[in-house]
Amino acid sequence: MYSPTSAEITLRRATEDDQPIIRRMVTSECLNPRDVHWQNFLIAESGDRIVGIGQIRLHGTIKELGSLVVAPEMRGQGVGAALVAALEARAGLPLYLMCGSHNVPYYTRLGYREVLGDARPAAMLPPRALLWFVERVLRLTIHIMVKER
Repeated sequence: MYSPTSAEITLRRATEDDQPIIRRMVTSECLNPRDVHWQNFLIAESGDRIVGIGQIRLHGTIKELGSLVVAPEMRGQGVGAALVAALEARAGLPLYLMCGSHNVPYYTRLGYREVLGDARPAAMLPPRALLWFVERVLRLTIHIMVKER
């Protein structure tokens, strides 16, 4: 078990019993609900309450940091950064992620940089029709970022 600097937060591997809360937390933030399997997740707890989750998703040889969610009342207290650091240690680098524009500054502070154009791993790109819908209809930009050694 990994403990971040805050004595109130503990990180642990998810168990099968955590699957319902993992799914609820992912859908509550409108994140991709596919490939949400408890075996891939780390859990942040405060007392007996789950306050954060994150996972490593595999796309062939590409490793993706995904489904990072922190309970709204715990944001800004280092829970997300602790989860990211533990997931990086678990998966190794390079580690990719996909996020919306509003999260780019956060991941930049954690050492990630944006990957542009043809340098983006094809295995991580959504199907063209979905990408078109997200960018043109929903007017959201999907950013792919990486942290390397």
